[in-house]
Amino acid sequence: MSNDSAHLQAKLDGVTDSDLEWSLIGYADYSDIFLGHVGSRWEQRQYDLSFRANRSLGNRNRLAFGVSARRTTLDVGSEVTDPFKFQAVVDPLHPLFDPPNLISDSIPFFYYDQTATEFDRLNAFLQDTIEIDDRTLLSFGAKFEENDLSGSGVQPGARLSWAANESNILWAAYAKAHRQPSLRERYTTLTPIRIWDPINSVWVNKSYPGDTSLDKEEMDALEVGWRFRPRENLIIELSSYYYDTKNAVRASTDSFAINAYEAQDAEVHGGEISIDYRPTDLWRLRAGYSLSEGKVAGTKMEDFPEVLANLSSHLRVRDDLTFSQNLYYSDSIKIPSDYNPITIPSHLRLDLGLIWQPSEEWEVGLFGRDLLESYHVETMYPGIDVEPTRVERTFHLSITKRF
Repeated sequence: MSNDSAHLQAKLDGVTDSDLEWSLIGYADYSDIFLGHVGSRWEQRQYDLSFRANRSLGNRNRLAFGVSARRTTLDVGSEVTDPFKFQAVVDPLHPLFDPPNLISDSIPFFYYDQTATEFDRLNAFLQDTIEIDDRTLLSFGAKFEENDLSGSGVQPGARLSWAANESNILWAAYAKAHRQPSLRERYTTLTPIRIWDPINSVWVNKSYPGDTSLDKEEMDALEVGWRFRPRENLIIELSSYYYDTKNAVRASTDSFAINAYEAQDAEVHGGEISIDYRPTDLWRLRAGYSLSEGKVAGTKMEDFPEVLANLSSHLRVRDDLTFSQNLYYSDSIKIPSDYNPITIPSHLRLDLGLIWQPSEEWEVGLFGRDLLESYHVETMYPGIDVEPTRVERTFHLSITKRF
C-alpha cells in the first residue's frame, strides 16, 4: 500500500482604510492512494478558493464573515487481485451483475461508481462577537453550505463565557454540525467474501453496495467548561460535552445486510481535565485526561478508546535549544469485523524531540515517535483491511527557513 500526496497554498491579506482585515487563500491538493492488497487506486484532486474578513463595529462588537468554493475530481480504478481471481457467482446486488453472465472472475474487492467523480461545494459563514460587559462575552453565528453530496444546510452556533473574577472563567457552547456521507459510503461496493456453495459446487460472491440515499449526519453539540487559574503559572481546565447525532453512518457488521453502511442515531458524552504548569520561565508542563462513552441505537460502543491521557514537557535547555517530551496513553478498543471482532490493546506512546534555532530565520528539528516499541496496533477498517493497521517507530528531520 502507498500514499503519495502534494499540497500548494497561497495567501494574500491586508487591511483596508475602514479597518477591514481580510485574507484571500487558494490551495491545490493532490493525493494518490493505492491499496495493493485489494487492487484499488484512489486519485484525488482538490482546488479551493476562500475569502475571509472581520471588522470592528464599535468598541464592543466584531463581525466576521467569509465565503469559499471547492472543486473535487476523482479517478478511481479497481482490479481483481490474485487471491480473489477465480470464477464465482455474481451477487445480484453488485453493479456489475449481468443476468446473461452469472459467473465471473472479474468482480473486484473494491468497486467505485464512475458516474460520481466530480463534486462542487460552496460555503459561507457569518459570526458576531459581542462584549456584553467587562466580564461577559457572547459569540453567535451560522455556516451556510451547498454541495453536490448533501444539498443545502444551515449550521448555527453560539458560545457564552463569563469571568467570575480574575481566576475563574465559566463557559458554555452549542452548535449544530453536519457531516456529509463520504464517497466510499455512498458510491462504493465492497465484495470481501466468497462463499462456497456445496450443493451447486460453485463459489458465490457476497457484495455490500454503498447507499446513495444516505442523508447528511446532523449533530447537536452541547459543551460546558470551567477554567481556573490559582497562580500565575498554573491553569486548570475542566470541561464536559454531550453530542447527539442523527443518521450517523456506520459500517454494517451484519452478514445479511444489503448495504455496506447503515444510518443510525448515536450519542456520546464525556469530560476531560487539562493542566498547564510552568515551573520556571524555561520549562512548561502539560497534562490531560479524558473519559468518554458512546452509544449507537442505544447499544454501548467499544470501537474507540474510552480513556485517553497525555503528559508533555518542553524544556528550553538554552536560548537556541528546546527539548520536548510527549507521553500518550490510549485505552483498549474492540472493532467489529466481517470475520471476527478485533481487540486492540491499550498502549503507551513516547515521542521525543530536539529543536535548534541558530537564528530567527532558521529552525532545525529532530523528532522520534513511538520510541517505546517498534510498532503498535492502532486501528482497523473492517470492510477493507484484513489485519489491523500498525503504526511503526519513525524519525523525522525538519528544516525551516522564515522570510
